[in-house]
Amino acid sequence: MTSRFLLAFLVAAAACQDAHAVGTWSSALIRARVCLMAGGLLDMFSRHRTNLEPICLRDKACPVGSVMSRSSSCVLPAAYGYAREIAFTLHHPCDQCASDEGVELAGQLMMSLAGLLRIPLEEISVGVLIMNAQLRAAYPLEHFVLHREGEHPLISTSRSTPSTSRWDFFMAVRVHTSRLLETDSGLAVLLSSDPATLGRVMNFGQLHTFEA
Repeated sequence: MTSRFLLAFLVAAAACQDAHAVGTWSSALIRARVCLMAGGLLDMFSRHRTNLEPICLRDKACPVGSVMSRSSSCVLPAAYGYAREIAFTLHHPCDQCASDEGVELAGQLMMSLAGLLRIPLEEISVGVLIMNAQLRAAYPLEHFVLHREGEHPLISTSRSTPSTSRWDFFMAVRVHTSRLLETDSGLAVLLSSDPATLGRVMNFGQLHTFEA
């Protein structure tokens, strides 16, 4: 089942790692890689998952209602002719996330986002920023977004949420997909900007959305 699409998926997943953390992978991405290399399917479609992390399906077909993506993931079917691009930034206050330069948390969040929206990882791009409490107190973060060359600046009136943790983890996200309709429940949760709902659904405690 391995193919150039699987290789592209693994390269795209590794792109969320910090350049200084050579040889370091998030455990969530490692589990996904092991599943795919063993010929399994990543079920990102079913909702009964801890942290929304995909289940590895071995010798099984994708669940009814889903389709298999090029990266061997069970996801929402594409609504052809209906493309959507979403830009937002997630903020997660933490005390220990800087020990590995955010690699573990970035991988977990990336997999959970794919599970929340039920889309393949190759349709998600991310960038990570970690600030300590002293730096953020002196220089409050106003904007952190992924910006395409030639695109008008993406400026939001929202601001990141105050925090009492040692570190603030920010992940800027761009999603380009044709799988999400206006009525999608995962998209509604994400765009609600309700930290309690988003944190509960993704099982991450405090998880705030800004720049959406």
